[in-house]
Amino acid sequence: MDQFDGAAIHTRDDFGAALRFLRRRHAETNNCPPLSLRDIAARTKAGSHNTVSNYLSGRTLPPPETLRRLAVLFGATEDERQALADARSRLSEQRPAKPDAPTPKNRTRSLIALTALLASLATLAVIAFVTDDEPATSAVTAPIPVIVQNKVALGTDGLAEDGTPAYLSARPVPRCARNGCKLAGTEMWSGAAIAVQCQAKGSVMHNYDVAAGAANPHNARSELWYRAAAADGRTGYISEVYLEPRFRGGLGLPQCG
Repeated sequence: MDQFDGAAIHTRDDFGAALRFLRRRHAETNNCPPLSLRDIAARTKAGSHNTVSNYLSGRTLPPPETLRRLAVLFGATEDERQALADARSRLSEQRPAKPDAPTPKNRTRSLIALTALLASLATLAVIAFVTDDEPATSAVTAPIPVIVQNKVALGTDGLAEDGTPAYLSARPVPRCARNGCKLAGTEMWSGAAIAVQCQAKGSVMHNYDVAAGAANPHNARSELWYRAAAADGRTGYISEVYLEPRFRGGLGLPQCG
């Protein structure tokens, strides 16, 4: 969006684009960097930065009062604030579009396909290590297929897709996208199937806003990470916090060397 046009807001994506435009214009007008998600959340009492991310992406519509605070913070004119309020009212009556995340059936198919592939690789590994002169003395532990849950706990009982994707990192530490240890090209959303090879103890990771302090049954906090293989053969780490709960706890995997 190159300019604000309330009449052009027909979808939630358009609504998010309008908010992002106002945020960008505010930065340009004030000759400063765009307000961070955490700053916006704090100044508008919107909750966590992930909640703000969902507003700016159009995934969810902000409550009317939060929308008013966002518009004021971004320097929207009175006409622009009214246009946003009208657009929100229209869009709230529409059923949200279904997310692009895989359906349970497709997730099951992905997991079955990945399991079959891993079984084949395990068989090849056994063949490679067993010779005519020296029989194998121990079984080969195949990687375990798991499903990504790239979601954050919100409020007292909410669980929503994170505004940014999960990814593999070179070290078992959080915020690698910011600190230069992210493995580029390994981005994943909920429902993605990957194979984990071993477990490691790393830095503590949360799937919730620690500052918010809300007790949510979906809250997850752990220092356990898995090493997984990317499609191109590179290996990296992912916190168990961003896997479906049934795949947490180590899975009996060996410690990463």
